Amino acid sequence: DPITPLLNQWTYQSMVHELLGIKNNLVELPQDLVAMPKGCQDSQSIVLSPIADDFYQQIMYSDFGSLHDSVLSKLEEFKKANPAMTKGANVSFKTIGEMQKFVEKYPQMHKMKDNVSKHVNLLQCLSKVVDRQNLMAVSELEQQLACVQDHKTALKQLLPMIGGEGGTNYKVSDKDKMRLVLLYCLRYQKEATKGTLEQIKAILPNQRLPGSFTPHVGAPEEGMPPANKMPEVMLDVCGSGARTPQSDLFNRGVTAVMSTAVKGLSKGQDNAYMMHEPLLGRLLRHIDKGKLPEDTYPYKMCSSQRSVVDAMRALKRGPSEVIVFFMGGATYAEARVVHKFNEQNKHMRVVLGGTSMLTCHTFMESVVAKAAASRKQATSP
Repeated sequence: DPITPLLNQWTYQSMVHELLGIKNNLVELPQDLVAMPKGCQDSQSIVLSPIADDFYQQIMYSDFGSLHDSVLSKLEEFKKANPAMTKGANVSFKTIGEMQKFVEKYPQMHKMKDNVSKHVNLLQCLSKVVDRQNLMAVSELEQQLACVQDHKTALKQLLPMIGGEGGTNYKVSDKDKMRLVLLYCLRYQKEATKGTLEQIKAILPNQRLPGSFTPHVGAPEEGMPPANKMPEVMLDVCGSGARTPQSDLFNRGVTAVMSTAVKGLSKGQDNAYMMHEPLLGRLLRHIDKGKLPEDTYPYKMCSSQRSVVDAMRALKRGPSEVIVFFMGGATYAEARVVHKFNEQNKHMRVVLGGTSMLTCHTFMESVVAKAAASRKQATSP
């Protein structure tokens, strides 16, 4: 599934990892985005652990729009628990900035069990990145590319966003331009003409992407290729020729996607920026119904288990426990899919694992590494 790691995510844990980075449950706050409250002796590092932070455990899978309400509720709890401290103060929580000022004014909040102040800091940080990189507009187009089949409209929206004709008013980072181009190439690989792809590649800079990769075990690290070479690399590794029909990522029509989005909005669940569902969600439903295709997902079992498997298929039910492990890395978006599935299906428990937790950039590094390994294998005697 090359689509999920390319998309900007809009749930708390996913956003923090993609925009700020989570490493060993630790988040480093950039100095230019947020200042620590007065009286706080902590460094710019914040610990994010669902085991040690009950509040984080409650909101880690919440969408960005719901975070404000959750944090607001905690701040109101603090006000009620400390009436003497906040008496006579003109306290308002209409904006994230007002929340930040409140946290700075009352450093006692750092002694609260859930340490809500760090979540206010993170929320402020995320909000600044979203505004600075124009992620609302970027994500809206990403979802259209991932979920809606309309090549003419997609190209018309893409070109100005990545700096083509009429795109001078868009403030989009090079990384997000790359996301959009790669999503377009994956979605419209068959529809786009060679001239269109060359036009798009010409807009991208002929400069190396940041980061590095290891082409194979024991080899030294190499620099990433220029940005205008990435579409070709992505299509070689993740294009339609590398995917089986059963795992095709673009088999849903406009009507199905839009009806799902409207349904989600009416229930207060996922919104227009979260229409896309990772492939893992579909696979788990297939497993649950005993319909996972064996030709795509083969398995080996003992002869004593044959009768059990035959019974599950007859009843159209899956096993009671499933381990999903991603070689190359999983995403926090897929972790959310597993969390939601476990909440809604008590008869089957799913555990997610992977060699790493991907961001968009680490995913692109892994794609380049795989392409280099394939080239080496093809040229080896």
